Amino acid sequence: MMKIEECKEEQVVIRLEGNMTSNDMASIQNELFQLVENGYLYFAFKIDSATKLNRSFVGLLVAIQQQVAEKGGAVTMCFSNGNRSVH
Repeated sequence: MMKIEECKEEQVVIRLEGNMTSNDMASIQNELFQLVENGYLYFAFKIDSATKLNRSFVGLLVAIQQQVAEKGGAVTMCFSNGNRSVH
């Protein structure tokens, strides 16, 4: 499941939890590309350690990163495991 936690100026903070299904992927892809088209260039993904990301989702993250980098933006990810985070 993808949940937008914060959306201000050019930055979007997104939390990923649980398993990503094919239906989730289509919805997430459309939503992320729409955000880029609307001028959001900085994406911060917070990913719970229990979240299972498939290859398609990783490919989508790479595509988003390339798209925002062309416009001067950036994508960051934070993987959390209990009380610890890895950036």
